[in-house]
Amino acid sequence: MCIRDSCYECDGCYGACPEDAIIKLGPGKRYRYNYELCTGCAVCFEQCPCHAIDMIPEPPAEASQPAS
Repeated sequence: MCIRDSCYECDGCYGACPEDAIIKLGPGKRYRYNYELCTGCAVCFEQCPCHAIDMIPEPPAEASQPAS
């Protein structure tokens, strides 16, 4: 997830996140995302009125290979 310059800090994403994964940094500083808490549900993305949030897929987990 990343945030674009079009964000005007309406707090919609902050209030909508069911996992509390969005941290408000203060006026003019926007937000930080706690990726450990984020489930990728995209509620923040869907409600953003200025389309400032981009959802970025996680890279696939590497398949564990048995030790030889």
